[in-house]
Amino acid sequence: MPDIDEQIKEVEDLLARTKRNKATEHYIGTLLAKLSKLRALKEQKASSKKSGPGYGVKKRGHATVVLIGFPSVGKSTLLNALTGAKSKVASYEFTTLTAIPGMLEYKGASIQVIDAPGIIEEAASGKGRGKEVISIVRNADLILIVLDKNVERLPIIEKELYNANIRLNAPPPKITIKKDVKGGLIIDSLVKQDLSIETFKRVLKEFGYANAYVLLKEKFTLERLVDALSPNRKYVDSIIVINKVDLLSPKELKKLKAKFKDAVFISAEKGYGLDELKERIWSSLGFVRIYLKKPGCPPDFKEPLILRGKVTIEDVVKGIRKSPELLAYAQVWGKSAKFPGQKVGLKHELADEDVVTIYFK
Repeated sequence: MPDIDEQIKEVEDLLARTKRNKATEHYIGTLLAKLSKLRALKEQKASSKKSGPGYGVKKRGHATVVLIGFPSVGKSTLLNALTGAKSKVASYEFTTLTAIPGMLEYKGASIQVIDAPGIIEEAASGKGRGKEVISIVRNADLILIVLDKNVERLPIIEKELYNANIRLNAPPPKITIKKDVKGGLIIDSLVKQDLSIETFKRVLKEFGYANAYVLLKEKFTLERLVDALSPNRKYVDSIIVINKVDLLSPKELKKLKAKFKDAVFISAEKGYGLDELKERIWSSLGFVRIYLKKPGCPPDFKEPLILRGKVTIEDVVKGIRKSPELLAYAQVWGKSAKFPGQKVGLKHELADEDVVTIYFK
């Protein structure tokens, strides 16, 4: 029987030879599902083997940001500029041979920044200790893809992350699956799908679903469907950072800015663009600062409670390590309040820099 690598290669070759159209979509879907399962099996076997010391870094602070890029794009210099960490810097490749963390303090938040060893082509398959590098990236709350003027290497990095089951700048697929013991596969959709019901069923069966109710809440491609059914996907936002702009001519810089409109352009060595980068990191991580106010006292503006995403009063109560069941009510001052000192309950959604007083029963 062929080994896993041979089986993966066989499926990849079949995919490359098969033209995509309505008649072949169910077949391609089945191949994509098989490929996903084979890669997951390979990853599982590789993780069970002892491969020497890894690059494990304990997560600290309010969020973790990982710097990833080819060797010698200036990641170590950027880490030092952002955090004051002492990551070795030199003009030759592979300076950083281990993961080096630092802490960026910004707007009251402590943001862990990790300089990962340089990624190279075929890193997802383990080349250049790529597996260890990828494992660091999978634990990130935000990825900074650091480039220099050699921006043509960006697709290589994106491909390696994709092959390592990391999905950049995409939310998890919106799908609900309820298994049953009989009844076959029942598929409902909230939006019109281009894929046929037969294709959905074939892919679901490939993943072992024989009896289930499936509700599709978005429009699916084959790849998105396979991602939805695969348990090892990681969804994380990223920012493209183009470094060493001090070495570019005005014409080169203008051309890059036109091509990469959402990128942040910096010179880590000269300090150019770092304030903009810090602000992008902050906004991408979705931080919300809540200032707590004890009854009858002024708010504590020195040490805000730092939370992320959609933040409710319930999150604040949990953030101060109290049980939500003990809440009597809360008062809110700020953008989320209809009027100063509005009384609210657990489900009230807060805004950045709101002031909150909690009253317990």
